Amino acid sequence: MTAALFPGAAVSSASQDACAPHVTEEGTIARVLESSLVVIGAVVEQAPDPSSAPGGHIDLRPEAFLKGNVTAGLIRFRTAETDACADPAKFLTDGDRVLVIARRGSTTDWPGPSNVFLLKEGTATSFLRGDAGFMSESGLIELIRHETNQFAVPAQSAAEGEGIDWVWTVLPVGGATLAILAVSLYLMRIWHRIDPS
Repeated sequence: MTAALFPGAAVSSASQDACAPHVTEEGTIARVLESSLVVIGAVVEQAPDPSSAPGGHIDLRPEAFLKGNVTAGLIRFRTAETDACADPAKFLTDGDRVLVIARRGSTTDWPGPSNVFLLKEGTATSFLRGDAGFMSESGLIELIRHETNQFAVPAQSAAEGEGIDWVWTVLPVGGATLAILAVSLYLMRIWHRIDPS
């Protein structure tokens, strides 16, 4: 009856019926394989609130990368209109930890509700309407790592960047190289005495 009186309601109802009933391991693996970025991070800023207005952004501070290039800076996702399959009762707040499966390009769009998991109290729950809890956080991470073979933590400061340890790397390797050279020269001297030709 509502659909007959309000045509928009029929479209909304049809789109909700087209939503997956819940998130599955097979579907998650397929989305991971299609993606170029899988990141765990904390929400730093939302402007404006993505549930109320399109055209904003969500800034994420990365904690670990399960797929894609590792960057230490904030990742900005562009938000568009609210997905019809998103649960209106679920929303993000600053500080929330999430796992995001996305496609990275010149602009990285905030993915659909099946590709965003709220990581809270050891449980991973998607933002898909009706999803009460997909699996444990560690189980979801292991599922994705099995496909990507990646788990990289970005450096938190310049001091944690790539470098070389002089005491435990350069000195032992340099000493071993000099020792091998000295033994080689000594053996060469002995061999020259045996066979001067």
